[in-house]
Amino acid sequence: PCVRLLLSLLAAAAQLLPLPELPYEFEQLEPFFRGMDLRRHYHEVFGQHVARFNSVLGQLRHTDAYLEILNQGGIDSLLRRLHEVPGALRRKLRHHAGGYVNHELFFRTLRPCCSHGEDAGHGPDGLLLASIEQRFGSFAEFREEF
Repeated sequence: PCVRLLLSLLAAAAQLLPLPELPYEFEQLEPFFRGMDLRRHYHEVFGQHVARFNSVLGQLRHTDAYLEILNQGGIDSLLRRLHEVPGALRRKLRHHAGGYVNHELFFRTLRPCCSHGEDAGHGPDGLLLASIEQRFGSFAEFREEF
């Protein structure tokens, strides 16, 4: 949902995709991830997908197919209708758009947690938390069982 909204807003504003800001510092994810490795992956790998996706979008903006698809539903429509993208750009768009979406999902779902004591973990929320509480009584009781 967040990616679809971002892509729709991007289409409406005719702007480039940004490298999203994160609500945590990389070091806060240790010991599960090494901060310097995660930082490097975020800036180098994710950053390259963002830059190259924006480059392909820049090239597509000058094609009739792109304008027609945008008029019918924004860039999310463009991604759903890759078969209509000119062949020379289709592979690049699929690769870098996929890289963007996968990395955005990965980094968005990470969050810091501590490993012991009363403050251990932040736990799930929403429907997952409701399901756990219905079956186990609480997230703490769920953790005890596993």
